[in-house]
Amino acid sequence: LYTDDVVLVDPNAREMVNADAFVGKAQARQYYAAVLAAYPTWSFDIKEMHPTEKGFVMVYEGRDAGPVKAFLGVDVIELRKVKGQWRIAKLQGFYDRQPFFADEPKVEATRAP
Repeated sequence: LYTDDVVLVDPNAREMVNADAFVGKAQARQYYAAVLAAYPTWSFDIKEMHPTEKGFVMVYEGRDAGPVKAFLGVDVIELRKVKGQWRIAKLQGFYDRQPFFADEPKVEATRAP
């Protein structure tokens, strides 16, 4: 599915690997293992797909039976042919992170006297 040097750009990369992206299959596995451990019942419905010069853009809705019920996302995917098969070389994930923070305490704004 992925090239050996795949690059996964995700908002959570900095927290997990102290970098802007997960690079290579080993870090991709680390990322997906952590995500699926936290959200084992995730499912996705593809809403739209748009071809690009290097691959495609996918708009999706993700759902989970746990604390995050639903969220919207967009993946920009670049493909590369490896040994006659198309593989994902780069995936940039953009999604609405607000549902993931819904249970965090809210900070109330206060007015200066």
